Amino acid sequence: MPFLTAETHTAAPAAPPAPARAPQQPQAEGTIAPEALRTEDTADSLAEELRRAGHADILRESLDGKGAYELNALVAGQAWPPPGW
Repeated sequence: MPFLTAETHTAAPAAPPAPARAPQQPQAEGTIAPEALRTEDTADSLAEELRRAGHADILRESLDGKGAYELNALVAGQAWPPPGW
């Protein structure tokens, strides 16, 4: 396989400009509707839950191909999938 050089390859084209946004969109992103909160929820508890669930699990599943149920079964020494699944 020949070595890649600047003379034989060109850079990727520039990214297109970002799409226009509605004026209210920046304010709505990253917020939680007040009616969705419970009185026992605190900023700390919500932040902790969000850290533990979501994106990290999606990334891990895309890397190792194993879902949470399969990993829990493997840690517990059980067969996966369980009989009758």
